[in-house]
Amino acid sequence: EVFKDRVIRWGAYGDPAFIPLSVVQYFSNIAKGWTGYTHQWHSCNSEFSKYLMASCDSYSDVVEAELDGWRTFRVGFDTLPQEITCPASKELNKTTCENCLLCSGRRENDVRKSIKINPHGKQKNKLIQILSSQG
Repeated sequence: EVFKDRVIRWGAYGDPAFIPLSVVQYFSNIAKGWTGYTHQWHSCNSEFSKYLMASCDSYSDVVEAELDGWRTFRVGFDTLPQEITCPASKELNKTTCENCLLCSGRRENDVRKSIKINPHGKQKNKLIQILSSQG
């Protein structure tokens, strides 16, 4: 009952792939909606791809995750052809995560693109330093 009219953010506190899949399935199916991300996409049960995004750190991660049946979420400056910039991001500011819900895994015959967000916070500064050092 508590989750019926609510949106769940799987991964707000730790990686949701450590939760039993049956728990994620149950609560996702009764909730109003959900978003979720896992860095464990390469080693967890592939059924999690129905509920979670593969949190990717590189282009090769994106390719590997997509080949394994995942939609991806990536931080980067450029946008790959299979991605869109997060509509709830600071740069687009078109909606909120709660209203968007694009980061909710992959459905059967899913045509939704994967999600990319520009670097922000400490992550942004670290990426700028790396790119600057590469000249």
